[in-house]
Amino acid sequence: MEIDLPGRAGKTKACLTAGHNQPEHKKSDTPYPAERLPDDVSGHMEEKRAFLEIQLSPMLYIKPTYGTKLIYVHPNGYQKFPVQNGAWVQLYLPVELRGSLVGTNLTASHRPLYVLPVETIDESLQEPFIKHGVIVESGLLGHTPDHIETNGPNEGRYEMPPEGEGVVWQTWVPLTEAAQFIEMQVWYSPEILASSEGDRGYRFQLELDKEGVSDEKSTRLTSLDPGTLQIETLGGREKSIAILVPN
Repeated sequence: MEIDLPGRAGKTKACLTAGHNQPEHKKSDTPYPAERLPDDVSGHMEEKRAFLEIQLSPMLYIKPTYGTKLIYVHPNGYQKFPVQNGAWVQLYLPVELRGSLVGTNLTASHRPLYVLPVETIDESLQEPFIKHGVIVESGLLGHTPDHIETNGPNEGRYEMPPEGEGVVWQTWVPLTEAAQFIEMQVWYSPEILASSEGDRGYRFQLELDKEGVSDEKSTRLTSLDPGTLQIETLGGREKSIAILVPN
């Protein structure tokens, strides 16, 4: 089941796969960690950790890009049609993450025939996500460049954001025409946020929309949210690649 999210532009859904290959999707019905934890010392400690996890939540913005493809249309002959060829990915990290390492994993997924369970298209988009990424100031979240930039690695291309502000990791990744979702998993250093049982970090699944789409609280899946996404099949924190957030 796909649930429409109020107040969202485009076709954004909150999609949380319930089971490894199950088509059912849902968002959490319980907004407060305390309502899902035991009323004892361990539960109170996890409650504090869960609220800190919410306070330090990253944000994700995705905007697909398009090329053109010649398609024969009878009787007019070949015509140009827009074809999805990639997406801008912007990951906002709050100021508390300045000077730390942030583990990330990224992949694309789709729902075959629009009715079958969601499955991964590309095993991982980590290489272009890291190789071509740059740090930009937080005010650019939701504002992507007009042209695709993949001319080389990001060495020497950092812009030092103002002190006391969060930062945005911005990059472009290639996608196939079939890609419908971008899925992402993010882990913070244990010194900043202790890992919970399962160490699932923050998880995102955003449906691609030509106007661009931002996540909201209802699409940020924390460690207490049940279920799995396809991104979780890529190996977890041990297989993630770190972003060095400038101090």
